[in-house]
Amino acid sequence: MHMPTIVVGVDGEPASHSALRVALDEATLRHGRVLAVACWSPGENHLPWRPDGRDSDTREKAEQLIREALEAVAADSQERAMIVRETCEDEPGPALVRTSHGADFLVIGSTTRSQLTRHVGKATVDHCLRFSDVPVIVVPCAPSGFEGVDLESELRQNSDDKPADISL
Repeated sequence: MHMPTIVVGVDGEPASHSALRVALDEATLRHGRVLAVACWSPGENHLPWRPDGRDSDTREKAEQLIREALEAVAADSQERAMIVRETCEDEPGPALVRTSHGADFLVIGSTTRSQLTRHVGKATVDHCLRFSDVPVIVVPCAPSGFEGVDLESELRQNSDDKPADISL
């Protein structure tokens, strides 16, 4: 019996956390698993900078990003059991395309935090959209100021046809 597999790229950015949440929700609906992938390249630094004194990416940094992403999306024990973690020593785009081969789909975040991050993120998204042989879901980054807002709760509270009052 085929177990649905959803591959998701994790890079420490808020958009990748959103992508992980989408992947977990889809895996729950499909009774499948999530393959969370963080990439690293020695001598390069495409992962978010960490004050650890190192100038390049490391496997440990990539593994830590996956752990932080699970905390950020508040994955419960049942969801954590659905997750397979993988780190790849490669550029994100090619690694995600290769890893997602044979999966049901690939989920990635579209990030816009800084000029460099936007360039690396756009290159990754473009590569995945162009070369992936499975459907790709691109999850946009939440608009600035909405990170701490529970939109579902706000909408439920304001469901009596009056506009939602969401302060930024």
